[in-house]
Amino acid sequence: MGQAIYPAAVTVDASGNLYVLENFPASRIQMRDPDGVWTVIAGEGAKPGEVKTPYGIAVDSGGNLYVAEGTFANEGNNRIQKRDAKGNWTVLATAGRNAGQVWDPHGLAVDAAGKLYVAGTGNAVVQVYTSSIDPILYGDVDGDGALSITDATACLRLVVDPSKAMPEAVKRADVSPKNGDGTFGNGVVEVGDAVRILRRLVNLDLDPWP
Repeated sequence: MGQAIYPAAVTVDASGNLYVLENFPASRIQMRDPDGVWTVIAGEGAKPGEVKTPYGIAVDSGGNLYVAEGTFANEGNNRIQKRDAKGNWTVLATAGRNAGQVWDPHGLAVDAAGKLYVAGTGNAVVQVYTSSIDPILYGDVDGDGALSITDATACLRLVVDPSKAMPEAVKRADVSPKNGDGTFGNGVVEVGDAVRILRRLVNLDLDPWP
């Protein structure tokens, strides 16, 4: 620890912690605290809290760390992760070319309002995520903080007219299937997503949601 091979990006939080992102030959993230103590906070792998071919790193005013993982030679994780101030990891954006998804993301930046900007080199777009991408409540399509019949209705509206969908609404509505890494969805809002929301409302879907 305290040494780096091919460091790709660095950032510093408000407490003076330095984060060093290493891309190759082994992917990891090290943190150096104000006392000079080094810690590996993410090793190489595909699970939440692990990284593979990371390129971008940013931190917001609340101490939340964001990591962009690319898809170099089709071996990267191709996603965005968030590590909160308590050290909990969440996958915020998975691979895909739909709104709210990412493809070979490299650049990250957070503004004073907590908006996260993501530059995707694979799909040549810059996306903006609001509210510091707080962990979403899956199925809460209307974003009111609770599951209700209106969420299932809103989900069906996205199926009928996906062109009007906002990235966060798509992520909230895309609840089926559950993936091996603990995330949900396949990048497309379908009738099955609305059915799963309804099943959740009547306690027929007992699979744990985030």
